[in-house]
Amino acid sequence: MNNNLKLFSNEQLLKELQDRRERFAAQQPIAIENPDFSTVIQLCKTIVDIASIGGGVSGDNETYVFQCTMKCIFGDDIFTWINANRK
Repeated sequence: MNNNLKLFSNEQLLKELQDRRERFAAQQPIAIENPDFSTVIQLCKTIVDIASIGGGVSGDNETYVFQCTMKCIFGDDIFTWINANRK
């Protein structure tokens, strides 16, 4: 693939950009209308329960809560989509 943009006209570049935006928008996940946050709530309660008894709270808890929340909102495959679209 040639990355020299000078080989293309502005019109060609704008068309390619628009095509990519349309493809991206068509594939973008849609939030679940009424997500069930019961797993997020349970996870948060568990973290608080462990901390309240002086237990070792993992430094990864923020990541766990974020991932659980994203899955509740967008479905279990959200990180597959994110990773596939990462540049």
